[in-house]
Amino acid sequence: MVLLRIFNRERCLGLCSMLFVVLLALGSPSAWAERRFDDADPHRAGTYTAIEWQTDYRQAREQAIEAHKNLLIHFSRPPDAPRHLRFIQHTCLDPEVRQLIRQYVCVRVLYDAKVRVDGREITLLTDPAFSALQEAPGLAVVDFSDPDRETYGRMIGGLPFSEPRYYAPQYESPVSVATFLKLPPGTLTERMLIYAIRIHPEGPRSTSGASSPVLCEAAAEHSRRQASLGRQGHQRWESRFYRVWAQVGGKPPVEVCAESWPDESLLTACLGCVHAWRQSAGHWRAVAGNHPFYGYDIRRGKNRIWYATGIFGG
Repeated sequence: MVLLRIFNRERCLGLCSMLFVVLLALGSPSAWAERRFDDADPHRAGTYTAIEWQTDYRQAREQAIEAHKNLLIHFSRPPDAPRHLRFIQHTCLDPEVRQLIRQYVCVRVLYDAKVRVDGREITLLTDPAFSALQEAPGLAVVDFSDPDRETYGRMIGGLPFSEPRYYAPQYESPVSVATFLKLPPGTLTERMLIYAIRIHPEGPRSTSGASSPVLCEAAAEHSRRQASLGRQGHQRWESRFYRVWAQVGGKPPVEVCAESWPDESLLTACLGCVHAWRQSAGHWRAVAGNHPFYGYDIRRGKNRIWYATGIFGG
């Protein structure tokens, strides 16, 4: 079949990340972090209403729960750190970013803010709940939008303000932050792979359709299968193909797969997977094309390699 020739045509290299449960804890900001923040430019006063960033982690968390909004955490360095200064003084003044940020409850804490958990003090950013950031300051999103969601109370997005990899722009830039803040509901791994696709400069369109729960679960299942086997491929696609097609209907489903280099971070891995798909005409045709429904996910194996899957159909 043509589909199978496309699926098995090349071995792709890319990245992925694990899903982490967020730590729900009280922040203890330093003296610098305790002062109130807003992102108003004094030279443009009156042009915009300032975005108010809270500095009390517990208070912000409780507000997010009550308002059924996601919590946006800015793990910041002192004001003179270039990337964080750029985020505060430039990106947060971008009209689209300002509008998107107001859909969240926002809190800003220093990267070394301490919290107390089970009677012991830890650094919030180094807790496993935020491992996707690899202890790099930046943005994290915790889902408090819907108590019935599987991801409720968990980290569902991490954007470290570090040196960008592959084709990505500066992570703290307006286009990057806006893309990050507009990601659809889903798990951490789903959303960060979608970020890597949407931030690609060629504008692949595979996520412009609707995210399908059936295809998302099929993608997650196959990523887990590859991670368990420690091998990238389209294992059992012949049987999976007909099951997925029967559930989704429409045109025949298409699958793409990729694997990472060992020991890569979540974000770098996701970017690497999309970069790898770009090197294959068959894979890129699927990733760049329009589809009624899509599902993406990625999982890490015991061999420290991440395995990504995308499935399209409908």
